[in-house]
Amino acid sequence: MGLLWFLKDKVLYKLLGDNAKLPTQAHEGDAGWDLYTSREVIIPPNSFTDVHVDLAVALPKRTWALITGRSSTIRTYKLRVETAIIDNGYRGEMYVGVWNHNDHQIFIPVGTRLAQMILFKSILVRWLLVDILPPSSRGEKGFGHSGR
Repeated sequence: MGLLWFLKDKVLYKLLGDNAKLPTQAHEGDAGWDLYTSREVIIPPNSFTDVHVDLAVALPKRTWALITGRSSTIRTYKLRVETAIIDNGYRGEMYVGVWNHNDHQIFIPVGTRLAQMILFKSILVRWLLVDILPPSSRGEKGFGHSGR
């Protein structure tokens, strides 16, 4: 555990199955924590499937998590991980929602790293109703108006 033990923010976790694993980082300082599949799954062609990781968490106060794909998931398997948010108060099992963009089924063995979890701090804001918003250099220019 080293220095991590002394960090103020701790993620409490519960493993919900025999093959469940604690998320890991490939390199210290990486943004994401790799999530491991905990059950074999066959994903039918051109379909969506929830993949089990058998993990539940209690995130530190004012923290939320984003579940997203690893860069290798689309390249290796042609699977797209559906982005999901884990709110601070959620205590149930996390799943990895996966789209199979192949014309054939894909077999995923136990222990496969399909997705990653990235932690974020929430900011406290107050909403203030105004009649006029302050100006900005962009103004009201929307899609296609980034200047490039």
